[in-house]
Amino acid sequence: MLTTDSRELLRRARADGVDVEFHEEAGLPHGYPLLPVPEGRVARDRIVDLVRAAAEL
Repeated sequence: MLTTDSRELLRRARADGVDVEFHEEAGLPHGYPLLPVPEGRVARDRIVDLVRAAAEL
């Protein structure tokens, strides 16, 4: 998906009342959570939190 596609999907989902968490970091590549940079660490931690919360359901 391209950035514009992602933003449009986000817009449509929210318009339909879907609770969506969307993160976009300016100047970083698509796979930045995999990179050994501070922004990647924050993103990985958030991903882990989301997966753990889903596993508890």
